[in-house]
Amino acid sequence: MWQSLSTEELDKLGQLLDSDYWQKNRRIRQLGRWLLGYGPAFTSPKLTREAAWRQVAAGTPYVDQKLNNLLSDLLQFTYDFLALESLRRDDHTREAYIQEALLQRRLYPQADRTARRWRKRQEQVPEQDEELFYATYRWEQYRDLRRVKGAERSFDPHLQAQSTALDHFYTLSQLSIYCEMLNRGQIVQSGYEQPYLPEILARLEAADQPLREVPLARIYQALIRMLTEEPAEPHYEQAKALLFQSTEAISPTRRKSLYAYLINFAVRQINRGQPAYYQEAFEIYQRLTDESLLLEEGRLSQWTFTNIVTLSVRMGAYDWARNFMDTYHRALPAAERETVYQYNLASLHFQTEDYAQALRHLHVLQFTKDDFYQMATKILQLKCFYQLGEYEAMRALASTTRQYLVRNRQLSDYQRQANLQFVRAIRALASLREQARRISPDKRRQKAKVIEERLNVKTISNKAWLLQAWQRLREEVPGA
Repeated sequence: MWQSLSTEELDKLGQLLDSDYWQKNRRIRQLGRWLLGYGPAFTSPKLTREAAWRQVAAGTPYVDQKLNNLLSDLLQFTYDFLALESLRRDDHTREAYIQEALLQRRLYPQADRTARRWRKRQEQVPEQDEELFYATYRWEQYRDLRRVKGAERSFDPHLQAQSTALDHFYTLSQLSIYCEMLNRGQIVQSGYEQPYLPEILARLEAADQPLREVPLARIYQALIRMLTEEPAEPHYEQAKALLFQSTEAISPTRRKSLYAYLINFAVRQINRGQPAYYQEAFEIYQRLTDESLLLEEGRLSQWTFTNIVTLSVRMGAYDWARNFMDTYHRALPAAERETVYQYNLASLHFQTEDYAQALRHLHVLQFTKDDFYQMATKILQLKCFYQLGEYEAMRALASTTRQYLVRNRQLSDYQRQANLQFVRAIRALASLREQARRISPDKRRQKAKVIEERLNVKTISNKAWLLQAWQRLREEVPGA
């Protein structure tokens, strides 16, 4: 477990171990300190149970159960440390405990001062989200309790303010959860229930509803309608516009999740045959990079990296794509970094029609063990050879690619069939392109018919590229 802790966290854990207040058991302190000496990797061969026992009970016979008990207590101590760290970061809960303790001791002036300082800190936070309303609820709760403790008998507005803030907190929280339910329901059959969704949306429509002035509430309202109503496009546009206008009022973590909803919608529209949403998805990814929201704990998944490169290249933003790759490839997981980087460089050079350079990058990938990149590399190499007119090399690669597809059991049936159909289609295109000037018009028409048959199948990969290649070939070859 300690391997998951950062160096800073391990240092703090050691400081807590040294505290008699938190850890009175001398043996647990000795065991913990000894173990920390082998951090942060904790992979030394010296880390044995016998060596651990010598640290806590030197000169006595080894007793496995006693060591287990000490290790169990040390693990529980680690859990307590993690809870303390969470409490240290949780301003609301920590301050509530402080104020409660001061009020119980009737230290009203001190309680008032700490409450005012805490409230002032909260007012300086720009985000308008659940945390804001929860903080307001706790503040009004304190003020109400303070009046009760002071035995004041006049009308107390803080009870109503407390209730209103809590309503807003739960409404925003519920909108967030409902939106995620609906989004997941677009991907898998979920069966999630949203019993209060109509009521919440109706409340947001009320002219006197204060949440109408909160951008996050309106964004969720638009997103939910985007996911539940037709036509969905106007709600998508509204959600996007509100999000772009409200960056300061929404935390970075929340903005990232909201951008993801928009990207998912754009991808679904692309899959439904609306190519205009390529630009939409690219624009949102640009926002994510501009706002430094792409990375998750300093890391970027290979699929997000590849999706962004593919979109930017498709939009003709070649310089932007190259700059993105050079900037972010270091954030890829080390095990796949070079493979992903080289493949996407090859893809970029292919799109800019530098086929020779694309092949040089693909050559680096010929020994990769990743099934996806093995297949993608072969497909891109076939396209490069076709564009360069290197038909002999293309036929040889097509033959080995077919064997790979037939024998590889890691591929799904869909992947296998789609790529086999691609191989058949590109071979038919190359056959006509290579022989067009040497064969009769009847032979050209026969080969053209074969191409049409190869392209007119339900399952085939890279169909858009194949159709473009066929269109160009018909323009080149008379009678095709």
